[in-house]
Amino acid sequence: MKTTLRRLSFAAALLTALLLTACAAPDRPSDVIYQTGTIDGLMEGMYDGPATVAQLLRHGDFGLGAFNALDGEMVVLDGGCYRADAKGATHKVAASEQSPFATVTFFHTQRGATAGQADMAALEKVVDQLAPERNLFCAVRVEGLFAQVRTRSVVRQVKPYPKLAAATANQPTFDLSDVRGTLVGFRCPYFVKGANVPGYHFHFLTDDHSRGGHVLNFRLAAGVVQVDVISRFRLSLPRDPTFTEAEFPQERPGELEKIEKGR
Repeated sequence: MKTTLRRLSFAAALLTALLLTACAAPDRPSDVIYQTGTIDGLMEGMYDGPATVAQLLRHGDFGLGAFNALDGEMVVLDGGCYRADAKGATHKVAASEQSPFATVTFFHTQRGATAGQADMAALEKVVDQLAPERNLFCAVRVEGLFAQVRTRSVVRQVKPYPKLAAATANQPTFDLSDVRGTLVGFRCPYFVKGANVPGYHFHFLTDDHSRGGHVLNFRLAAGVVQVDVISRFRLSLPRDPTFTEAEFPQERPGELEKIEKGR
């Protein structure tokens, strides 16, 4: 009981501090998501994109994505861009690194709540209550103590690139226990299917920026949930013939969920 109260007190104090920080933050563009590339392109094995990290950070300080050659998982947090490599370790990357697919925004806390013990499904319900606007985009930031986080990363691919389902078939996974960190994620409307991932998509970064990756599952012990509901979406598409002349499948039954959720 005492442990639970301490965790909730920590979460409440963190929420207050974060809301005060948000109010004092310098003016930045708000209410717009910027994306480079598409999830369909990534699924077809289009792993080389022209967008640099420097360009992405001009459009947002919060987000997630992939790197060229599918070389690890991208986490953008507080204006820093990190790579979670194939061993699950994270490193800050150079501004010249490039991405075939990434989604970023300047995060502005609009609503927040403390949360006790919650798995992924329960946490998503908390977000749905905070942001019932299902047909708008929602950036989601969850900070706190995690009892468990299962992440994955992807090994750097070589040409000719396999499709994403094959590239992630034997993905390395990592189990983190009792770690403090941040979930960086988005909830996208269903109608973005093909462009982005409908529903929830999370990446993770520990507080010491040493571990992270694409999130397959987690159990939150106590933390703070913050949301930013966004109504504008800016999409930058590649111009190379590999993308512009490609024929994408009309349906991918269950394929994306298996890739994203590992099931």
